[in-house]
Amino acid sequence: MTMKPDTPQREGEMTEFSVGFDGFRYHYNGYRYDRWEDAVAYARLLRNRPSQIDAAVALAPGRERVPSDTDQALMASLGIRFDGRAYRFGDYRYDQLSDAVTYARRAQSQHGDPP
Repeated sequence: MTMKPDTPQREGEMTEFSVGFDGFRYHYNGYRYDRWEDAVAYARLLRNRPSQIDAAVALAPGRERVPSDTDQALMASLGIRFDGRAYRFGDYRYDQLSDAVTYARRAQSQHGDPP
């Protein structure tokens, strides 16, 4: 279900579930989302599972990061790119380099090379 950004229902759900927006991404419980529907869906899921512990680490909004020379060499060897905001492997975007590396290595072991 897609709604216009200024609808009262959307604003109400964002408030109810403590979903934030930084002008680029939606934030909930330490995670970032491109679509508000995904952030609200995850918030609903956690509300329905109160005993589930979420180990998300709070993100520092607007924090810029630059891969080190060592990271860049690793990225080049696995076909991972950094676009200034996220790490990219194939058609996927990752907030953490470690996640991109995990999936890139898994893809190489399954297919012999990156997508």
